[in-house]
Amino acid sequence: MCRLRRVRGLVLCVSVLAAAGCSTTTTSSEARTRRVDPGPCYVGDWLGTESAMRTMLGVGGQPSANVSGAVVLTFLDEGTFAYAFEELGTDLDARGRPTDLVLNGTVAGTYTASATAFVITPTESDVTVTVGGRSQQADIELGANDRGNGMVGESPYSCRGDVLTLTGSNDGKVTTWERIGGISVSG
Repeated sequence: MCRLRRVRGLVLCVSVLAAAGCSTTTTSSEARTRRVDPGPCYVGDWLGTESAMRTMLGVGGQPSANVSGAVVLTFLDEGTFAYAFEELGTDLDARGRPTDLVLNGTVAGTYTASATAFVITPTESDVTVTVGGRSQQADIELGANDRGNGMVGESPYSCRGDVLTLTGSNDGKVTTWERIGGISVSG
């Protein structure tokens, strides 16, 4: 049996006995006082708002364009990201002409982040673009700063509770994303 000793609010177990299988239980009041470090505010899954979807489809200036489907952006703590397009579509093009555009699939890669900006590097694109009922695989580029090496310029971001705001490195367009589940952090 392991003897527990409380020192300044910490529960310590004698290390020799700990190796023999010491276990402790935590009361609910002790568990409530523990802080879990959720990592950077942007880590997690984010659902694109309607405004973000309009921007990604190029119909932000077309208020009569209908958008459908979803886009989910995921940032993992180890430095990878992915955009998942799930039947993301519209019925008008950027000039207001009728179209039937649908995106399905993912764009994934790596990122580096400072306290205020990302630099993302797409490494794979498996997206099907359907226009007017005709589908084809497409290599989606994520910015005009792509110069053949796949790197997208610095993209400023901010996190506020359950909202992530990204500013496009190539066009300065702002997209907003809402956190999907997980831990909410203010940043």
